[in-house]
Amino acid sequence: MYHVPCVIVFHRPALRHHNILPPLSDIERVTQATLLGFDITSTLSTSVYVDRILKQVNQRLYLLSQLKSQGMKVQALHELFIGLIMSKITYALPAFASHLTADDRNRINAITKGPSPRCHPHCVRHCRNHQQI
Repeated sequence: MYHVPCVIVFHRPALRHHNILPPLSDIERVTQATLLGFDITSTLSTSVYVDRILKQVNQRLYLLSQLKSQGMKVQALHELFIGLIMSKITYALPAFASHLTADDRNRINAITKGPSPRCHPHCVRHCRNHQQI
């Protein structure tokens, strides 16, 4: 988190020579920042954001597996899955879905595809009923 003013200069990834203004005094120039929970890079890549949310989703799936092993009921697991995992995946999705690479899209879809050993089958069936990303 930045406490000092900062600026991101956006540019095309393949552009080697770009004409930008010289740095301003007291304003740090960065290549990546987080705004409202979404990671913005100077190339407008979504991979950094996808990496971060998938790490958090995997941690939450582990939590669900622990709750399942403790005997939590299916309906409660389902509600937690929707609240903790699907909400994380779908947050800001309309804003950046068109910028996802095929690899990032596949990594996100893998959470809701196929039987996950850490998620209850009822949750997986629910996700299959939702349109994939």
